[in-house]
Amino acid sequence: MNSFILHFRPWVTALIFLGLIEGAYYLANHPPRLTWNSFLQVNFAEYETFQRLVAHDKISTLGNVQADIIQVGDSSGMHAVMPKVVMASLPGYTYLNLGVATNLGYSGYLNMARIGLRENPQAKCLVLYTCMIGAVPRQMLWHDTQALMSESINDEFLRPARHAIQFPTLQARPSVLGSTYYLNYFLRTREGLLTNNRGYFAFHSIAQGSLGWTRETDVEGDVPNNVFSYLRKDGSVPPDEPPALAGLRLAPRVTDDHFFDWWTLSNKSYFDVVYDAFADLAKEYKVKLVLVFNPMPEEIKYPIFDNLMDWAAIKNGLERVKARHPEVIVTSFDYWPSERFSVFSHVATPFAVHSSQRVADLLKEHLPPRSVLEQDLNQLHKQSSPEFSVDFEKPYAGYGFVNQLQQTPEFPLWLMRGKESLVFGNILPTGRSLQMKVSFDHFSGSDAFPDLHAQCNGIELPIISMDMQSRTLTWALPTAAAEKYLGWLVVRFYRENNSKMIGFAKLKIAPSN
Repeated sequence: MNSFILHFRPWVTALIFLGLIEGAYYLANHPPRLTWNSFLQVNFAEYETFQRLVAHDKISTLGNVQADIIQVGDSSGMHAVMPKVVMASLPGYTYLNLGVATNLGYSGYLNMARIGLRENPQAKCLVLYTCMIGAVPRQMLWHDTQALMSESINDEFLRPARHAIQFPTLQARPSVLGSTYYLNYFLRTREGLLTNNRGYFAFHSIAQGSLGWTRETDVEGDVPNNVFSYLRKDGSVPPDEPPALAGLRLAPRVTDDHFFDWWTLSNKSYFDVVYDAFADLAKEYKVKLVLVFNPMPEEIKYPIFDNLMDWAAIKNGLERVKARHPEVIVTSFDYWPSERFSVFSHVATPFAVHSSQRVADLLKEHLPPRSVLEQDLNQLHKQSSPEFSVDFEKPYAGYGFVNQLQQTPEFPLWLMRGKESLVFGNILPTGRSLQMKVSFDHFSGSDAFPDLHAQCNGIELPIISMDMQSRTLTWALPTAAAEKYLGWLVVRFYRENNSKMIGFAKLKIAPSN
């Protein structure tokens, strides 16, 4: 017997040693359970994709925020819905934006929903937010054979067998591999280990405060595009048809696709299969399912797009969903002027507040009023600070800041021009009056200051001091502006004289002395 046990002694010793290491790491760092994963690939000399990084961060750091409303879906919702703007119109509810991108597919959205509902058992509502243009339920957005990210999400965060072999030190996997690959970060900086994508840096800088929203970065120059401005008034194709228009017009038809199911030996609709799965998940967790569709440019109804959008089939598919699941809320389609879009599927960032209010108005119709509890507010603001600052030489969440070539630069070169620029942030509401101080590294002309104006959450801010010598402007920031969206800040700078350039250096919002 003893000789038999001796054969396993090395294994037992190794297991004990492993347990001691993992136990010591856990006691020293207390890593949240959702961070024990290998979701990030961390391949040598390769960067992670923006979508994988965002999905990882949303699951690992935002998975449990005691949310009452959980949104999943594609990038149209990630960029269009600011949770705290929604929450300001729905007192007593906490909203979490877990939307990522179409390369998760509907199976990935379903997995994100399952994680969000599992980690937030008090949730009352699940919002599936998608864009109908090209992103309806279909084979390429559902089947595992389509190289979607959904399988990785399932493996790392939902599969019980994988959970049994995940240990606390997996939280440190990216930093350990990075240090090994790049000679203790001699060949690549720690900040640039996983990506050089400025959109991710901007997202990462505000993800906690924004509860998952981030501005979109698909358009160079940070300006809303009139995405169909090149169409003639009659909707016909111009002789010099731009590639973007041709690509959209000739894309695979958006319709109610069907497939043959070998398990039931019958034809099935992807609309039925996908929405059935979400309806079943909502029933399992006893939450209300609401289907919300991103606004679409008005021009998508032009005859030129008849071959792209099979409206009759799409609407019939959604009518079947209503009949099969009368408890599911299926909202209607909205059409907006195309100048409100950056690309056909993304609301331009300056209209994200308006888009968020739209979602709040839709949900108001279906969610009962609730009272605001002090403990809920404490939970919401537990990671907020009474001050907010931006160093314009480091990653931050901004919009409309460009260089002298009118291009969106990488960090750190940021200059301002044009009609408006935005900065997004979060602050702890304290009821105290605030000040916003901005310093500049340069500006053109001695009278550059007077034509610079600021708003916060749509409220005009008065200038209270101007120091030409230190190139500093200070505005009063009323409590009503700072707390309009529960501490979420949308600061807008705009010019009367658009020809001048101003280089921003630092911004700080803090209580008045």
